[in-house]
Amino acid sequence: MNPFLELKNTGTVKDIDSKSRIVSGYLSNFGNVDSDNDIIAKGAFSKSIAERKDKIFYLLQHNWEKPLGKFNVLSEDEKGLYFEAEIANTSYGNDLIELYSSGIVNEHSIGFNTIKSETEKSTGTRIIKEVKLWEGSAVTLGANSATPFTGFKSELKDLQEKQSKIIK
Repeated sequence: MNPFLELKNTGTVKDIDSKSRIVSGYLSNFGNVDSDNDIIAKGAFSKSIAERKDKIFYLLQHNWEKPLGKFNVLSEDEKGLYFEAEIANTSYGNDLIELYSSGIVNEHSIGFNTIKSETEKSTGTRIIKEVKLWEGSAVTLGANSATPFTGFKSELKDLQEKQSKIIK
């Protein structure tokens, strides 16, 4: 892991197709305060995606020694930083598919450098306006309560209860 990158665990799984090995979801969410007292503003990723999309990697737990692949789709929408990626056919890629399917890994995170930000004086909240994005990772537990697991609707309530217990 690069000690100079900021990490932000704020994304969710939208869907995973274990046969095609395609996962989709959000690497980051816009507009809400996360547990680090940061808000990522819409547009924060646009320049980085435009300039270096092919140099942004999909990793397992921010571990550069465990790349999962590259992003087929990486774009901002109204909710956040949306992605689609194919998981490489490696031992840890196969393990990740099982972990996604069982709901153990159900969130995503980003590794980035802040380019532009400002701090709200009254709250101390940092508003991140531009980043240099290096990677998006599949992670066990994220930092943003506004990004619950959304990939397996039948298990959503149970997973939210488990997540609340872990956080407490």
